[in-house]
This record gives sequence, C-alpha cells and structure tokens, in this order.
Amino acid sequence: MDSLVHSMDQIGVWLLVIVLVAPIAIGLYTDDTSCGQGTVLEGHQCTPIGWQGEWTEIEMNFDYDKFSVNEGEHVRLVFSVPNEQDHYIPTTFDLDTFDISVNLPIDEEHTVEFFANKAGEFSYRSSGLCRVTISGGNTVIVDCSIFCGEIGNARIGTLVVNPTQISEVELEVNNV
Repeated sequence: MDSLVHSMDQIGVWLLVIVLVAPIAIGLYTDDTSCGQGTVLEGHQCTPIGWQGEWTEIEMNFDYDKFSVNEGEHVRLVFSVPNEQDHYIPTTFDLDTFDISVNLPIDEEHTVEFFANKAGEFSYRSSGLCRVTISGGNTVIVDCSIFCGEIGNARIGTLVVNPTQISEVELEVNNV
C-alpha cells in the first residue's frame, strides 16, 4: 500500500512538471513584447511612464544603418507597413542597451518608444523576410537566405546617442 501511495505521489509530481514547467521551458508562455526600463506596454507600443512632452520620431528605414538622437530625448521609432517597393520586411527589432526586443507585425504600423538616457554608440538588429518579384510579375514574401542568397534574414545598425552639451552658463551656475 505504501509503495502504491509513493507511486501515485511520483505520478503527481511528473504531471505537475508536464503541465506547468514544460510549457514554460519550451516557450509557450512568453511575452512577445518587452519594453525598456521606465516604460509600460500600451497596445503595441512601449510608452515612457508619465511622459507627456515632445518626441523625437524616427521613421525606421533599413536602407540606412545608422541614426542619431540626443541624450535625454524621448525617442519614438516608427515601423511603417512595408510598401510594395520595399525589399526587406522586418519582423523583429532588438536594441539590447535599452532593453528593447519586439516582434513587428508585417501588416500594421508599430512604434517603439524609449528614453535615450545613455550616450554612446549602440548596436541594433532586426530579422525579417524579403519581398521579391517572380516571373509573371507576381510578388511573394520569402526567406531571404533561401531566395536572395543573403546570409540570414537580418539587418544590423547603430544608434548614436549624442552626449548632452552643458553650456557655459550652466557650468558657471553649478560652480557658484
């Protein structure tokens, strides 16, 4: 009888592992969108908590691999719906320094917002798909590495956050 109870306890433990732990381990319970520190997810965008002021808005175009903002700015990256001429269609965007990692819908505009509180040059990356025209004039969306011969479906670039310039007046006030 004791061995039967012990066996039932072991079965219960394994069922608990299968039902609760396994889905987490294989990624079934994940958050597709991660907002940076000091931001909150509202719909499909990360908004700095309590921010009501001006935004520096950047239309993300992966034809360019570098963009600049100033330290202390609230930045809004806009990922528009790809038009028919766009070859690269982003599906993810990661900017690790600012704790940003998002999945991008290919059929709707998406924005990512953050506070540029660190000066320097920071790498970002994006993975995605490619739009190509095939014989007969039809357009298809494909894996870039297979159809286009690109190594991976990714784009990388640099965000430059220019340091805040302290004016001579501010220096004099601080030294008094």
